[in-house]
Amino acid sequence: MFSLSRIRNIGLEDETFTFTFPASADYRARVDGSFYGAYSGEKKRRFRIAFYNDGAMRIQERRWSADQRIEETPDGVILSFTSAQYGKVLELALSNGRDALPLEPAELVRDWQENIRDMQKRGRSVRK
Repeated sequence: MFSLSRIRNIGLEDETFTFTFPASADYRARVDGSFYGAYSGEKKRRFRIAFYNDGAMRIQERRWSADQRIEETPDGVILSFTSAQYGKVLELALSNGRDALPLEPAELVRDWQENIRDMQKRGRSVRK
């Protein structure tokens, strides 16, 4: 993906090109109704993540998948949805810090916990 902040020495050229997107292309079908953009994996999974505090508020402001469900709980919400974009879902849980708790699938819970352990190790190395 392009990041505008990394682009250097941009300029106009005389060369032009035309691209016609194939009519048979159905990106939404390819990513199984997920709305994360250009990221996609091979395996479709069902995810459940609990969100708390500001995370619960923010998560309700966006549509994450065509089949998403948001269940209110006494202390937040539980977002349930299907996606083939595993890495982006893990990133979603991690980016919400203490306001997110992955519940399913077990692989997501394990990977999230591993990331938390790695952060704890790094945190212990900081001199006070």
